Amino acid sequence: MTEESARQEDLQTVEVEKIDRPDVVDRITIDLEEIKSLSENIQEQGLLQAPVLREKDGRFEIVAGDRRIMAVKRLDWTTVKCVIKTLTDQQAAEIRASENLQRENLSVIEEARIYRNLNQKHHMPIDRIAQKMGKSPGTIKRRLDLLKMPDSLQNAMHEKKISYGVAEALWPIADPGALDYYLGFAIDHGVTVTIARQWTNDWKNSQRRIENENKDPMEQLTSPAERPTYLACDLCQEPVLVQNLAVIRICRECAKKIT
Repeated sequence: MTEESARQEDLQTVEVEKIDRPDVVDRITIDLEEIKSLSENIQEQGLLQAPVLREKDGRFEIVAGDRRIMAVKRLDWTTVKCVIKTLTDQQAAEIRASENLQRENLSVIEEARIYRNLNQKHHMPIDRIAQKMGKSPGTIKRRLDLLKMPDSLQNAMHEKKISYGVAEALWPIADPGALDYYLGFAIDHGVTVTIARQWTNDWKNSQRRIENENKDPMEQLTSPAERPTYLACDLCQEPVLVQNLAVIRICRECAKKIT
C-alpha cells in the first residue's frame, strides 16, 4: 500500500452540519474575501488538503482547517472528507496554535491570544509554550503583556495602525483621554517609538506639574503638534522634525566619508 493510498484510507466522510468551530477562537477577524477566494479555488481544484477534526460530544470539532471548512460551507457541500484524530484538549490546542501561527497576516494581538489560550485554558507554562511553538520565553511573555493594555491600543495593533513598539511606549499614559489623544495623533500622522516615548514623558511631566501646582489637567496636557522637536541634519545642518529623520547604522569612518 502506498503512502498516498494510506492517507486516502484514513479519510472519513463527515456531514458538514456536524462540524463545529472550537470553543476558543484566537482569530479576531475573518477576511470574507479570502474565504470567497478559497471556496472558488476548492470548487475548481477540489479540497487538496483535508481538514483535521476530533470527535466531541457526538459531533466533530475543527482542529486544523477552519478556513477550509468555512469555504466548503460557502459552497453548500453536505459532506467533506476529513482526517479524524483522537486528541486531548491540550493536544488539539497545540496543533491549532501551530497552524494559526503560520498564517502570514497574523496580528501580534492574535498571536498573543494563542499563547494566552495555551497558558490559561490549558495551563501550559511559558517555557513549555516557547519550546512547543519555537519561540523564546521572553517573546511569549512580551506578547502576553500586550493583552494587559487598554482595548484602544490592542485594536490599533491588531488593525496594524501602530506597531507594538509604539503601543508599549504609549502604554504608561494612564489617563484614558490623554491616551486617546496621543493614539489618534499617532494613527493619523504616524510616529516612531522614540517620539511616542517622548510624548509619554511629556505626559508624565505634565502630571507632576499638576500635582505640584494643582492645576486643571487639560491645561497641562502637552500637544505633540504644538511642541515639535527638531534636530540638526548631519549633512545639511538644517533643523528637521524628529519624526522626519531617517536613521542609518554605520561606522564612524563611513560617516566621515558621507559627511
